[in-house]
Amino acid sequence: MQATLKAIFLARTKGGPMIMKSKVQTRTAQGLVGDRYARGKGSWNEGWPGKRQVTLISSESFEGTNFLPGHSRRNLVTSGVEVNSLIGKYFTIGNVLFRGV
Repeated sequence: MQATLKAIFLARTKGGPMIMKSKVQTRTAQGLVGDRYARGKGSWNEGWPGKRQVTLISSESFEGTNFLPGHSRRNLVTSGVEVNSLIGKYFTIGNVLFRGV
């Protein structure tokens, strides 16, 4: 199976609504333009801009549940790849280079 990007979400504020986007702009060492994590305002990077810039989750995690991808509060929803297998590796999504941590 080929890995694919299924959905993109942003939240402007910590705890704010997740907004689905068809495309986003990225900024090196910050994350997704318009997202709370790019400004260092995410739950896991408060005061640490540039740390934990983008979060991923596999759509397979939702199979057989009523849980929707936006409920996960993750930025990128993938299919066909176990996101934990990306830890310690460089990978691309579109023309953007990521490093799994």
